[in-house]
Amino acid sequence: MQVIVIGPRGKMGRLITAAAASRDDMKLVAGIAPRGRSYIGQDLGSVAMTGSELGIPVTDDLESVIDLGDVIIDFSTKETAMEVLDLAVAHKK
Repeated sequence: MQVIVIGPRGKMGRLITAAAASRDDMKLVAGIAPRGRSYIGQDLGSVAMTGSELGIPVTDDLESVIDLGDVIIDFSTKETAMEVLDLAVAHKK
């Protein structure tokens, strides 16, 4: 399963990222941060403090990576979640 994590620097986002990174049946394909954050472009593993780099840069543009994922896991804000939901429905995620 290809996984996109929304909010990888938050408490739950870090846990989800670490859990997905450790599983053989899941592959992280993107981490999405709020616009303007200083860690945009940094490695997802470093941002989520997993202890290793994952080779996936964090972006603030879900639409540019949404088709890479099978699922989107969102532990962000309710405002962001509504934007994510709209994109997820449009892309059948």
